[in-house]
Amino acid sequence: MLQLKFPDYCASRTRASAVNDNASIAFGSDWRSKRLMALLALLLTTVTTGCTGSTNPKQDPASFAGSNSNSNDINSNDTTAMPGADTTAVADDNAATTGAVARPGTLTSQFVGSDACIDCHRDRHASFQKSHHSRSLTKVDVESEVPVQDFQHVKSKRSYDVLARDGKLWHRETLLESKSPGENNDEPFVLNEFPVDYVIGSGKFAKGYLVSHRGFLVQSPLTWYAGNQQYDMSPGYDNQNASFSRTITDQCLFCHAGHLTRSDDNPNFFTIHESSIGCERCHGPGSQHVQHYQDVADGSIKSGDASFDDPIVHPKKLSRLLSESVCAQCHRQGEAPVSVPGKQDWDFRPGQDLASVKFDYDAITTDKPGNGFVGHFAQLHESQCYLQSEMTCVTCHSPHHHPQGEQKHELHRRQCVQCHEDQGCGLSIDDRVARAENRCVTCHMPKRDSDVPHTSTTNHRIAVHGTDEPGKLLEVPIARGLQEIPANMPTDQVSRMDALGSYWLFRKHLGEPHMELFANQAGNQLQQIAKSGKGDADVFAALAKLTHMGIERTPADSIDDPAVADQWQWAMTYAQEAIRLEQKPTESVAEALEIAGRYFAKSGQHQLAAEVFFELTAIRRRKYDWATLGLSLGKLGDATRAESAVREAIKIEGGDPDLYEILAILIRKRDPAEAQRLEALAQRLRNAAGDRQ
Repeated sequence: MLQLKFPDYCASRTRASAVNDNASIAFGSDWRSKRLMALLALLLTTVTTGCTGSTNPKQDPASFAGSNSNSNDINSNDTTAMPGADTTAVADDNAATTGAVARPGTLTSQFVGSDACIDCHRDRHASFQKSHHSRSLTKVDVESEVPVQDFQHVKSKRSYDVLARDGKLWHRETLLESKSPGENNDEPFVLNEFPVDYVIGSGKFAKGYLVSHRGFLVQSPLTWYAGNQQYDMSPGYDNQNASFSRTITDQCLFCHAGHLTRSDDNPNFFTIHESSIGCERCHGPGSQHVQHYQDVADGSIKSGDASFDDPIVHPKKLSRLLSESVCAQCHRQGEAPVSVPGKQDWDFRPGQDLASVKFDYDAITTDKPGNGFVGHFAQLHESQCYLQSEMTCVTCHSPHHHPQGEQKHELHRRQCVQCHEDQGCGLSIDDRVARAENRCVTCHMPKRDSDVPHTSTTNHRIAVHGTDEPGKLLEVPIARGLQEIPANMPTDQVSRMDALGSYWLFRKHLGEPHMELFANQAGNQLQQIAKSGKGDADVFAALAKLTHMGIERTPADSIDDPAVADQWQWAMTYAQEAIRLEQKPTESVAEALEIAGRYFAKSGQHQLAAEVFFELTAIRRRKYDWATLGLSLGKLGDATRAESAVREAIKIEGGDPDLYEILAILIRKRDPAEAQRLEALAQRLRNAAGDRQ
């Protein structure tokens, strides 16, 4: 059970100074923040007495026991109580247009794009085009896609169509429902349909699809799998169908796009400059290199200029750590990535230590972590072959060499016998041929199931497999960092990374009782960091979220209930501090804003709630933000804008019956017939959900 102890980090801050600190905050023209910051300054003077009035608040703010019930009555005071609201859904949709989003653009000053390499490196460029990396993200080609009608996902009672219309590829989601005797539901209930913009993945294993909605990129629930040559649900959608609600951020595309730039510091808005992985992702920005050799070619400078320090990176010439960092930027993939303060994934450049940009963490739950499903790097680093040699990824892999069939197997065998020829294999040649066609990797790097449906991956723990016993469950799980800590990294920064790693592992495994112990670790560590004065926006947003999650699990009638009043003060204090420190529309700031909006809504301050959630709809794409905005506007008597807001929520999650019921309530006086139709649609959705039970 989580027991957060409030720090006294802010006891020295006065109320006036906290308000005045907000005066210079500016988020850019697309994020309507000045009005919001004025609201938060006002909030600080009325709510956060934990930092300004009472220096000794109650010491038990956030217990993860119990749960609170939400009212379904739109006329109740609690506008956060949107029936069925999914507060863990991925980023939300907004009605604002904020710059060029996911549109091909001119390359930035440091980058030139892979095509600039062709003239001098034609063979290398051509060989790379045969790799799967070169097709990691492409614009959809309508003619090459396979249409399908009525693909049924029985678990979620949804069916899907892939169809070409008006020169575009569309993905349509329809309710798959069973009818009661005498029921007339002949009209298909289309939940969502969107045109497809991008194909994500080379197609070797699978092809996912990205659709666009109001400037956001959104993952389709449908994926094409090469193994069985058919459509099925996207990874993670089979057990919990997220429909078209999963927004794709620039971090999601870090391992698929070649080069992009974030717009207005918002991870949901970005310009794609080079769609697929290209030369510069492994060799570094090429503008100086290209300019130099163009100058040589036209005679502007002499060849062999000793003063020119070519910035192009050759991964094989790097140290083991730096060479691995080039591959690890995508292939390490821990469960919980944590950015170094002031950094984001796209700041990494080949030749750097990846740990200078981000850390990756996995949850270790047994005393034999190598036996579980972990990434290739963690597997390789536990191999004796790796520990007793200087091998790296490029020992076996090259993006410019693609042997096929028996040539590929022979190459891998030769790589193994470079070290193992003297020892040889414990099996006779006849046994090796019979069991594995004399292929070392078949036995020592066997295929294993992947978390991606219908696919398998190669186990990179080089070992004698089949003799491992399952590990014993640890009493307390461990957040394991997957890379070495740089020697020059300050200890307080390492503590911050570890604390946020535990926090995100807890969020990743939310609902798994053993994993909730990470919340205790994270809460204690984060509070110590805040108390030391070294907390940043990510730290305070995490504390705000943990505190609010404790509130949600505590039965209480109102925010003034003694069981939660003190927790609300601290949640708001943490949230305001996160916003004050960040001053950018990042994920941490968005979470802090949501907590502020929830407080306003729950306390009946509907105008303030509407202001906050209006801001959130400009930052991210979540049905909860639009629905709560609609509820708040409804409380204020603005039925027209309330209706528009709820309709935007329906565009994000057309399968949520509560949204139709809210909309019916909002329009009943104006259009009783339409309200009745909406209630009937809500009932159809509930009936379908009942069939799934």
